Amino acid sequence: MRENGSGDWRRLAAAALILLLTVTMAARAAGKARRMGGTVEALTLREEQERTPTERDDNPAPSEGVADSTGEHADLTMTPADIAAMEQAFAEEYPAEEGEDGVREEFFVTDHATDIIGDVAIRNTTETQSPDFAALLEEGAPLTVADAAAPTVLVFHTHTTESYALNGDGLYYPDQPTHRRNSDRNMVRVGDELCAVLAGRGVGYIHDTEIYDDEYDGAYARSREAALRYLEEYPTLKIVIDVHRDAFRDGGKHVKPTAVINGKKAAQVMIIAGAEENGIEYPGWETNLRFALALQKAAQSKYMGLMKPLFFCPRRYNMDLTENGALLEIGTEVNTLEEAAYAARLIGDVIADCVLAAGE
Repeated sequence: MRENGSGDWRRLAAAALILLLTVTMAARAAGKARRMGGTVEALTLREEQERTPTERDDNPAPSEGVADSTGEHADLTMTPADIAAMEQAFAEEYPAEEGEDGVREEFFVTDHATDIIGDVAIRNTTETQSPDFAALLEEGAPLTVADAAAPTVLVFHTHTTESYALNGDGLYYPDQPTHRRNSDRNMVRVGDELCAVLAGRGVGYIHDTEIYDDEYDGAYARSREAALRYLEEYPTLKIVIDVHRDAFRDGGKHVKPTAVINGKKAAQVMIIAGAEENGIEYPGWETNLRFALALQKAAQSKYMGLMKPLFFCPRRYNMDLTENGALLEIGTEVNTLEEAAYAARLIGDVIADCVLAAGE
């Protein structure tokens, strides 16, 4: 009996090993995720949507890669299963009567804009710079792409722990933290959605998931050092995007910038473009501004209302690292995680359009 049991065990083990090898090879052939040298290749959009919080860790490895070009026809309005589960759990744990009236939902169109060219609204807060925005729009982005499938877009998060609400009831829950280290709730999760759409459209990317703001001071210096390493390691990178969220109050209420795109609420997105002023050294700022304006125009053309007015200001941040660098603010701390994730999918779709057009 022992010999027969041992033989059965060996046969079962061999069968299991063969099955494992078969599944692994099939997954690789299908372009699914696999871990190599500390990196993770991109998942398809559907696979990203099916991931659960238990499959994520607090500081995941940077992801890299590109999936099959199927995302152009994906349903970008579909709520990822993990986010839907978190929203449901929140609703069960925090009944509406525990919330407060402290949120004001707003739709920004041309608010505080100083320049309007077609559907592109710009808020110029510099004191000395008056660029010809129309001419820069006409020039377009300084973007050429030889192979979109190669790593082309670098996405990172200087303020990685910025996070969002889980309630869509318009109420404010003051005991909810606005910064979290867990990657299923902070900017990494939003960046995942953006990168999944890039992958689905056939655009290669690097998603840096490192936390840089455990200490707020010096966060930009730390993320800059990392971005420079990626640019050196991956010379095909053309676009560098630092993805944040905003937070501000008006009249004592937390403001929630929201648009309805294709029947679904999305957090509005604001592009920050910098300029050289007040001692800030930023010699290539006009080139970066061309990219920011082109991205703003493309987004408004495809998803009207998604974008707040472009914020042109005397700042540099890390936008000077490439000719096509920008900082994105996706919603505020009182937008829901899904509103931010949906906005990220939409802007990811627009970025993919820009990359693919630059390769034609």
